[in-house]
Amino acid sequence: CTPLGIMMSGGLDSSSVAVIAADLLKISNKPLAAFTEVPDKNFIGPIIKGRYADETPYVQAIAAMHDNICLRLIRTDGQVYLDDLDRFFESAEVPFRNASNRAYIEAIFKAAQDLGIRNLLTGGHGNLTISWKGSGLIPQLIQQGHLRRAFSEARALAKQGYHKSVLYILISQGLMPMLPELIWFPIRYLLKWDSSTREAYNAKKPWEVYSPIHPEFARFHHVYDRALEKGHNWHFRQETNTRKARLRTIENRGKLFDGLEIGYQKLYSVTTRDPTGDQRLVEFCLSLPEDQYLNNGIPKWLIRKTMQGRLPEKVIWNKERGLQAADW
Repeated sequence: CTPLGIMMSGGLDSSSVAVIAADLLKISNKPLAAFTEVPDKNFIGPIIKGRYADETPYVQAIAAMHDNICLRLIRTDGQVYLDDLDRFFESAEVPFRNASNRAYIEAIFKAAQDLGIRNLLTGGHGNLTISWKGSGLIPQLIQQGHLRRAFSEARALAKQGYHKSVLYILISQGLMPMLPELIWFPIRYLLKWDSSTREAYNAKKPWEVYSPIHPEFARFHHVYDRALEKGHNWHFRQETNTRKARLRTIENRGKLFDGLEIGYQKLYSVTTRDPTGDQRLVEFCLSLPEDQYLNNGIPKWLIRKTMQGRLPEKVIWNKERGLQAADW
């Protein structure tokens, strides 16, 4: 029987998929090959606040709890995400989302291919399903007139250290999504006072500030006009209807992921499968109320409680996030 693999980080999504798969495989004494990207051994670059560069201590702790998880740390020393672009585009025929990740993802596919693995699990949709953080709860409570409970949840979030202050949380998470554009824009401008934000918010076409697409290319393909027609969210503004926003993102991701899956299947004879994006699971997770995802100041509450005893405590309660391709 062809062995099974997984792209596993030290976060909650792929690690939850990994340990459940490992438990099922253990019934028939089969291993699970887990592939984790780690930075160059000599990496000493800066790290964004609230992030960490190396997943090693987390994935090793996960593997230690499940003896049939065979962990392989993948480094891409010397490889560049611009290598072999023609080969990639000829197979996938879609752009690569988060381009700096391409080198390590293809290194994982190659490692899986070398081991004869035909199927790789992922947790790509987990942030929108099993580990949704419940960002729609506070505006929902305010809209429903449950102001005391909204304040209580904001205070709990501040106490957990996820945000600056209760007032900041109530304004940024609670009130801002409900404001009309003309009022939202200047308040957001004031709340996030840094040079990159000022530049984006003052620009007539904000995407030109943060996108590397060449202006001439954009004009030729009418990027701005097409984005306007589709109601593109220029400033990534949070919506009050988080279910609708999550579903739209899942649908858009699905189109891109389908192309990548087909392309990489051609190149490496390896297929990816994402249980966190399974239609049945998506429907279930979107049917749950927001307070199942944000509870007493704990974001991602549902998955944290569900995985008690199955994941290490350091993984379950980690407040930081891994930085993909940190050495880039």
